[in-house]
Amino acid sequence: MNDEQIVKTCFIISLIGILLLFVYTELLKPDPIKIGDIDDSTLGKNVVIEGIVKNIDIIDGNVFIEITDGNKIDAIVFERTASRYPMVYDVMENTPIRIVGKVENYKGALEVVVESIEGIS
Repeated sequence: MNDEQIVKTCFIISLIGILLLFVYTELLKPDPIKIGDIDDSTLGKNVVIEGIVKNIDIIDGNVFIEITDGNKIDAIVFERTASRYPMVYDVMENTPIRIVGKVENYKGALEVVVESIEGIS
């Protein structure tokens, strides 16, 4: 093989790798789940929930959000995550949002530790 063939081969393999990574990440995204379906069986799992902000508190840079879709759950956006999503500090009550996060148990109650957040319409 000459240098030109090696470069072309490497380029093609790189493109295939990038494409496979894209497909893989799309397949790993969890489907939206209703808040009422969150229970001990979802503990430690990533979930996507959509709902309306009913209450929001900001304490020491951490954002505590109560979300409802008929049922309610608390979600926490730690400061390190909020720094990547500064819009979280501007979220108002009665705003529809979508969050991706991990279901955790804190003091006997289930909550979602937010990994990403976005407004929806």
